[in-house]
Amino acid sequence: MKNRLSLAVAALLLVLVGVGAYWYLSPYVALQSMAAAAKAKDADKFNEGVDYPRLRDSLKGQLAAQVAKTVGAQSSNPFGAFGAMLGMAMVNQMVDAFVRPEMVMQMIKEGRIKADHPVATSSSAAPSGVEEPKWVLERQGVDRVIAIPQQGAVPVMADRLGFVFERSGFATWRLTELRISFEGK
Repeated sequence: MKNRLSLAVAALLLVLVGVGAYWYLSPYVALQSMAAAAKAKDADKFNEGVDYPRLRDSLKGQLAAQVAKTVGAQSSNPFGAFGAMLGMAMVNQMVDAFVRPEMVMQMIKEGRIKADHPVATSSSAAPSGVEEPKWVLERQGVDRVIAIPQQGAVPVMADRLGFVFERSGFATWRLTELRISFEGK
């Protein structure tokens, strides 16, 4: 009886450790799954991991803030203010045109933003000269992770680019935000 109880406790502990490890590693699994779907051009599987409305809203907010910052720097120039008004009016249309499944797939696949580069036609390799990124995940609490792409040992744009994933359920993660810093550009 004592041996059975010990075995049951050991089995329960093993199950709990396994579930905990899966829970902890789930953002890595989700990111690798999305990268594999992007590489295979499986838009349906890829889109399961992206919250497009929240992604668009985050980019619209960042671009609007950057335009407002630019207006503040050029407040004495009437043409600058007019240009900023036009820019604010165009932010929504630009983001809606940019945040499409094929563009987001390309960003995850290459680990960078390059709007003028079409998605490669070969599903087996990245475009010439672009190696697949390695990802560093920075946890911000239990429900948020920022994935930072790296080429080799060097962050691609660690201070300027981050893909934010948020937990949805027990171990499901969705891309909800793309953080872009406009400093240094």
